[in-house]
Amino acid sequence: MFDSLAEQASRIAEDAALRHCAKAAERIRTFVPRGVEVEADATGIRLSGRRLKARLALDPALRFLGAFLR
Repeated sequence: MFDSLAEQASRIAEDAALRHCAKAAERIRTFVPRGVEVEADATGIRLSGRRLKARLALDPALRFLGAFLR
């Protein structure tokens, strides 16, 4: 009985985490400049793009996000 309850709680928590990451990724997409991809998956939110490290240093919008990504 407790095993099935624990499995159900785990599924509910995982689904909630995925929804939360997807919602956060949508908000982040509104801030990032063109050419930066934002992807949400089970492990979190991933930013990718050409010369992203340099852009993180130079672009104010990405620096703003950097404060929250640490």
